[in-house]
Amino acid sequence: MYLISMLKRIYFTFWGKKVILPSGFHLVEDLVPLYQMATKLKSKPLSSQAKRRLQWMDYYRKTNNVSLTCRHFGISRQIFYYWKRRYDPNNLYTLESLDKAPKRRREREINPEQEIRIVGLRKKYLRYGKEKLALIYQELYQEKISSWKI
Repeated sequence: MYLISMLKRIYFTFWGKKVILPSGFHLVEDLVPLYQMATKLKSKPLSSQAKRRLQWMDYYRKTNNVSLTCRHFGISRQIFYYWKRRYDPNNLYTLESLDKAPKRRREREINPEQEIRIVGLRKKYLRYGKEKLALIYQELYQEKISSWKI
C-alpha cells in the first residue's frame, strides 16, 4: 500500500528527473483547479473589492481568529461571516459583489406611437382628466386605452 501511494507522488520534470512530491499533494486534484483559476483571472481580473475580501480571507487563514481579522481590517463580524460563507478557494469570483439590478424589469404597457398620441392630447386638452382623455383617445383613434395609461 505504501508503495502505491509513493508511485502516485512521483512526478517527472521536463529534464527527466524524478521528484517526489510532498504527501497530501495530488498533481491533478491540486494543480488543475489552480490552472483553471489562473486562466479565468487572465481573461477577467478581480475587482478591487474582491481583492480586499481575499486579503481578509488570507489574514483569517493565517491567524485563524475572526475578531482579530475584523479589527485589523475595520469590518464587522456579520460582514466577515457573510463573505466567509460565500468564499470558495477554488473560485475567487465568489468574492465579487452580486448584481443588485432586478432580475425582471417591468415592461412598458404602451408603445411609442401611443405615447406620442397621449402627449399630444395632454398638450391640447390641458384641463381634462385621465378618464375624459381616455374617451377622447378612443373616439379619435378607435383604440381602447385604459385611463391608467394616460
